[in-house]
Amino acid sequence: MQPVRRVRVFLLSVALLFLAESRAHGQETQGSDEHHHESMGSGNVPSAFGPAGTLLMNLASGTSQNPASAGMHAGHLIRGAWTLMFHGQAFVMDIQQTGPRGEDQIASANWGMVMATRSVGKGAMMLRSM
Repeated sequence: MQPVRRVRVFLLSVALLFLAESRAHGQETQGSDEHHHESMGSGNVPSAFGPAGTLLMNLASGTSQNPASAGMHAGHLIRGAWTLMFHGQAFVMDIQQTGPRGEDQIASANWGMVMATRSVGKGAMMLRSM
């Protein structure tokens, strides 16, 4: 592929990504609102850091994105200019392998994430740790 054509394909892909993302903000979600509180607003509030911030907040592993229907439950705090988020999960497993070569085992696979965001000049700074 020629370099000029590569640039055109890349720019078209980026434009389509932002168009699709902006259309998604205009759609109402259907389903239960059992976790909706008055302080949460309508849910169509754009990110404080623009479309790029919204894209960053929906990132999943690799190059995938979390679906809008799968909520991410986390604790949020605001301390001065910093917005903090705490997120994690814990799993407990019970493995029972009875027999001459097996043993029972109880194991746990857990993870936690801390994220801090603040405005810096005309941009934003985000720190993440797992």
